[in-house]
Amino acid sequence: MTRQITLLGKLAISENGTPSALMESKKGCALVAYLIITGQTQSREHLADLLYVSASTRQSLKNLRSLLSRIRPFIPFIHVTPKTLTFIPLPDMAVDLMTLREALAQSDLTKRAEALQRVTGDLLTSFDAANMPYFNEWLVVAREKLRIEVIMAHRELCAHYTRLQAWSDGIQIAQHWVTLDDLDEEAYRWLMQLLAANGQLSDALKQYERCRLHLEQELGIEPDAVTRALAEQLAQQVTRESFAAKAEADVLSLPGALPPQSYLPFHRNAVFNGRSTNLLQLADRLLPTVTADGLTKAVVITGMGGLGKTQLAIEYAYRYGRYYSGGVYWLNFAKAESVGAEIAAIGGERRLGLFSETERLPLAQKLDIVKQAWQEPTPRLLIFDNCEDVDLAATWLPVSGGCSVILTSRHSQWPKAMPITPMPLMVLPRATSISFLQQLADHLTTEEADRIANEVGDLPLALHLAGSFLAQQDAEFSVNAYLAQLQETRLLQHASLQGKHARYSPTGHEMSVARTFAVSMEQLDLSNPVDSLVPMLLSRAACFVPNEPIPLSWLEFSAEDEHKPFIREGVARLFALGLLGRVDEETAVIHPLIALFAHNNLDVDTAAIHQSLEKVLLTRITAHKSQDIDLITLPLSPTHLRLIVEQALLREDCTAVSLTNLFVAHLLGIWHFEDARHYIERALTLAERVCGADGLETAVAHINRGNLLFKLGDYKQAEPHYERALAIYSTLFEPDHLEIARMLNYMGTVRVKIGPYESARPFFAQALAIREKSLGSDHPETMSSLNNLGVLNNYMGNHTEARRYFEQVLAIRERTMGADHLSTAISLNNLGDLLNRMGDWEAGRPLLERALAIRTAQLGEDHPLTVACETNLGELLRHSHDFEPAQYHLHHALTLAESKLGDRHLLTGRILNSLGVLLTDINCLEEAESTLKRALAIRVTTRGNAHPDTSYTRICLGELYEKMGQRKTAVAFYQQALTDLKQSVEPSHAGLKRVKANLQRI
Repeated sequence: MTRQITLLGKLAISENGTPSALMESKKGCALVAYLIITGQTQSREHLADLLYVSASTRQSLKNLRSLLSRIRPFIPFIHVTPKTLTFIPLPDMAVDLMTLREALAQSDLTKRAEALQRVTGDLLTSFDAANMPYFNEWLVVAREKLRIEVIMAHRELCAHYTRLQAWSDGIQIAQHWVTLDDLDEEAYRWLMQLLAANGQLSDALKQYERCRLHLEQELGIEPDAVTRALAEQLAQQVTRESFAAKAEADVLSLPGALPPQSYLPFHRNAVFNGRSTNLLQLADRLLPTVTADGLTKAVVITGMGGLGKTQLAIEYAYRYGRYYSGGVYWLNFAKAESVGAEIAAIGGERRLGLFSETERLPLAQKLDIVKQAWQEPTPRLLIFDNCEDVDLAATWLPVSGGCSVILTSRHSQWPKAMPITPMPLMVLPRATSISFLQQLADHLTTEEADRIANEVGDLPLALHLAGSFLAQQDAEFSVNAYLAQLQETRLLQHASLQGKHARYSPTGHEMSVARTFAVSMEQLDLSNPVDSLVPMLLSRAACFVPNEPIPLSWLEFSAEDEHKPFIREGVARLFALGLLGRVDEETAVIHPLIALFAHNNLDVDTAAIHQSLEKVLLTRITAHKSQDIDLITLPLSPTHLRLIVEQALLREDCTAVSLTNLFVAHLLGIWHFEDARHYIERALTLAERVCGADGLETAVAHINRGNLLFKLGDYKQAEPHYERALAIYSTLFEPDHLEIARMLNYMGTVRVKIGPYESARPFFAQALAIREKSLGSDHPETMSSLNNLGVLNNYMGNHTEARRYFEQVLAIRERTMGADHLSTAISLNNLGDLLNRMGDWEAGRPLLERALAIRTAQLGEDHPLTVACETNLGELLRHSHDFEPAQYHLHHALTLAESKLGDRHLLTGRILNSLGVLLTDINCLEEAESTLKRALAIRVTTRGNAHPDTSYTRICLGELYEKMGQRKTAVAFYQQALTDLKQSVEPSHAGLKRVKANLQRI
């Protein structure tokens, strides 16, 4: 049997396509909808009070039992117990809301878009809940929450498709958004902008009129200032008058014939794909107009080789050439010495007709005649192709007249004083790449085309060559095999990217990707001190992840003294040649194929460049660690660092181990434990082999493994690794060395967890003495030691002493590191948590709120440290009986932890425990029971039965069962906790005292 439940739009419940008998019961439908939407087990009392307005809960429960007896045959997907009801989806069941939520939770934006398109209305649109006021109140809130989720998903997709320049897909999403809410101005604005970007300006303005009309009719208001400003901006483009044949710069013109006297030696490319936005931008800047100021219009299309700059200029000529009554003229500017002859040739009788060959005029006179003609108001389109010389462009660019000029150039740095508008060309959006490949090789599936486009980085030339190659293969040829060949061989050396089977070049250019890049390199004068650095700088850039922003400062590392004055100019030369793309003033990107070219085709010592980068990385990250001891942040993108680490590990030396150890420290700092485990094993194995069992980096690898086990709560397994590292350090350093202090710090920290507490104090005290002597009292590492002594005293119940340490550290960190530093947040969190334990909630709350704000701003709300801080705040609010905000923060923390870390993580278990205690406090006892049982299951798995945290959860469950009147069950939990605590903690432990008191009382 197939069951379908529709909650989005009008409610519908069906079985095998036939409406379910459940539809005859409004309250039955409301019950099912509530259980599905909340996704949680609900108590009968709660459901009864939600659905019925009765004199007492007892009467409501009676009504609920009656309802369940009537609808029981129609709800096999509802698990009913004497106390609770739970929705459990059956294998043959489809629920549109669940499908939507699953899609919205995925990273695949295509699946999100597909799911959104199936949303036809609000949650339970028009559902009649008139006799269920409490349900109706809940439904209003739930409906609004879902509406916000759906709006956010639409917004994210519109922004995503805008970045990809996938205008049609974006328009489809925005139109759906408007359909769902035709009074949402943001939806209209997205639709207007996407339509305009797609060349549909008039349609964009129609949407504004539709928006204005709906707002006036439904709400009696005008669109807001932002919407009006957008409409005015679009209207200004629409009112732009064309010259002669009424060309519209906002609507992509169809290809057509060129004026008779034109010279363009290339046919139009029949498979030209995409670039609509660029064509419209060219039209907007270059089309002749009635109100022209008489000055030359010029645009330079810039970018690396293979982007299709010439192809774009040719496409513009075929689409808009007819609007230039004086003709279209293509000129090859690749060789400065031949430009004069090219210009003179178009002045002859077969082109402009300015002179005849029989006149035998000298070249200089012919050029003067042509240049004079270009000053006339007659509209002409000139294409200066492959113009890499700024001075050459300035020499031949008409000063005034009716000419519009397109220049194509790899040179991206054009003087701002020149009357030329730069148009940087990017690689194709992925959707366009796929379409282009499928035009060339129509047997390719979308998935195959997507994989090929990804492999060649969406570069138009590479796509053209790959598509042409695949079009010539027989039906048995495997695309998977082709992709494997690309990955196994040197990609640029593959026959397909060397031009095999690409028999026709639409622009007459090189049909090899590698040769195209080599042309840029051939423009260098290696005797010039700036140009001579370019190969080395390009090789440095290729050490980083393609298409990921690279800080320019990282291209300047380890420069020889004689080179330093020329480094900046060398980087500028890379931009000028189109070999690097500029993100902003401080960052650049490198295309993956150019990175491959740099690896395989440059005459430089790539190994030396890699090792030079690694040394600088070690220096900079080590220096950064003095300000961020846990390496939560990095001076370089982790994406880049991962690639550099992987490359270093291939070499298998101690430098590789050092880098890996630092990367592991970062992964541990951001709680990426499985990732960290992978690199720890590689680092430790390699360190023992190449650095020696007693080497420094081997000790650091042991520390990292100890830190991983410590963070996972496996303290006893962590301690031997710390002890091994301390033993190695003791042979390498003097007793008062700072590295010894760091190891003592680790030993003290793990002793706090294992116990007895007092065993940790000598380690902390000795570490503090070393640091104060070597670094001074205000150094971050000294602060760390003082903080640890505060933590120790907090655990031991010496709250006054702990407070003194925490306040001292906080004051110094605020003064030396700043009020918003992450280390300051640590102190705020520790002191706030201590004040919570001391019952000074009024003083503790603002400290935890400050810590939460700092971590949210700098780490994000879902970072484990942020989530832990929010949990502390929730616990403080619970202790101060401010239950509503406490419940909000704990629920929010739980949602983030489950999403980021999973539902079996130890932090998830801690939050569940705190939430279960809160639910006990507010008498939601059944929900508290299930929550605490989840916490116990996690802690048994991650901490073990004998861990104090596990015992604490058992104590909380015992106190819950006491409150429920189940004394026998409570005693069982208390006794288990008592047995375990006696094995794991000292007699003075607070948990041990608590459970003994509970047993004595009960």
